[in-house]
Amino acid sequence: MIQSSNFSKSDSVRDTFDDFLGESIVLLNGEDWKFHRKVLANLLTDRALRVYMTLAIREKALQLQNVLKEASQTTQLFDTNKLLRQLTLDTTVEIVFGSKLNLLTSGKEHPFEIAFDAANHITGKRLSTPAWVWKPMRWLNIISERRLREAIGEMDEFIVNLIMEAMEHIRATEAGNQVASKNIMTILLSSEQDIAPTLVRDWVHASVAVSRAESQSTSSEET
Repeated sequence: MIQSSNFSKSDSVRDTFDDFLGESIVLLNGEDWKFHRKVLANLLTDRALRVYMTLAIREKALQLQNVLKEASQTTQLFDTNKLLRQLTLDTTVEIVFGSKLNLLTSGKEHPFEIAFDAANHITGKRLSTPAWVWKPMRWLNIISERRLREAIGEMDEFIVNLIMEAMEHIRATEAGNQVASKNIMTILLSSEQDIAPTLVRDWVHASVAVSRAESQSTSSEET
């Protein structure tokens, strides 16, 4: 049985990552952790996940295959890590919100991707920086901590817009103007659970962070 005590997070860890990951399950302990896990387990059943995750993952895998095939026919170098990062963000956004960023096919970096990488990098540097150094910087909103706040603001704006689009899609579906789509956002918004948009935002941040870490680990093992 999975218990929160097995993955207890210290106050220092929570303080370090709170600005970036917020109230996501990866930073919670005790009853808060149990509540989040219960909500996710009840809403995201195996059957529900298979309905829309399989299609999204299959589509992105085919896109990645095509990109690699085209790249193999040229003499130009390409960044495998970048492709995996784009695959992660492409897939996560489609599974959660039902929106298509098409990063793999466009070959361009998305503003959310740039902001996320900046926030992830700066937050990671906090681990090797004394708290008495970065905390005053955060309070004064200067240097890297200022960029972190800006990056998080850019990420929040992007995700809030996706949430609003998902809510509008649900309203249009209920009015019979659109066909219902299957994604995590519509399941959350259509449920009886009172789930704040900020909670969805924190879940997305954590999901992308974990997925990217796994992608980078896989890429490192293969090289």
